[in-house]
Amino acid sequence: MKKIINIFVALFALATFACCGEKGPELSPTHNLMLGSWHLVEWFGNEADQNFKPVEDNTLQNPVDMIDVWIRFNANGTFDLFQKGMPNIYYSHYAGTCKVEAELLSGVYEDGKDFGATYSVKLSEDNNTLTLTNINSTDDVCVYERMDIPSEVIDGVRASSTRGEEGDSIKRFL
Repeated sequence: MKKIINIFVALFALATFACCGEKGPELSPTHNLMLGSWHLVEWFGNEADQNFKPVEDNTLQNPVDMIDVWIRFNANGTFDLFQKGMPNIYYSHYAGTCKVEAELLSGVYEDGKDFGATYSVKLSEDNNTLTLTNINSTDDVCVYERMDIPSEVIDGVRASSTRGEEGDSIKRFL
């Protein structure tokens, strides 16, 4: 009988420790609605998959030749960004932390670089369309649709060189 009681005590202790794992930050209601994966469908008022006229310096203030962007917002306050274009023909992966406060999205990449801007957040009534507008440039509007990130995007990520030169030259979408 003592063995059975000890087993139950051990199982109770194990369950208690399992429930005390790191949960991450408490997310705002809007941030909770954003959880999941999103695909860029419109940028600067143009369909994201159409070809844009190339920009000489390839900056993000203007549309570029080709772009494909996927974002996943995670419940622990992190994000994963997969982008192709600007100017690479393969996918790059960036991760970091983000937060939504007062309907504004901001974030920091794993290497400590801030997002290029802060974005106002708007979700459609059905929570399947996400619109991010750069608060410093209201022409810079990104429209995303909720959808799973295809495996070919994740599998298509090309790592930067060991010294990081290639990764540093890529313009980050956010």
